[in-house]
Amino acid sequence: MGATTKLPLTKEEKSLLRKSKVKVSDIHHFTTEQLASMLTIPLTRAAALKG
Repeated sequence: MGATTKLPLTKEEKSLLRKSKVKVSDIHHFTTEQLASMLTIPLTRAAALKG
């Protein structure tokens, strides 16, 4: 059984992920730049989400 990580996503960020058809568990597959572009957030915020 895998461990789940609770990311501090805002409602808007979750909505944008759904629109992009990206699961929260797949965020680690994207580069920081891709994540920032997809969610229209600063690179520093994308880096924090990516870990």
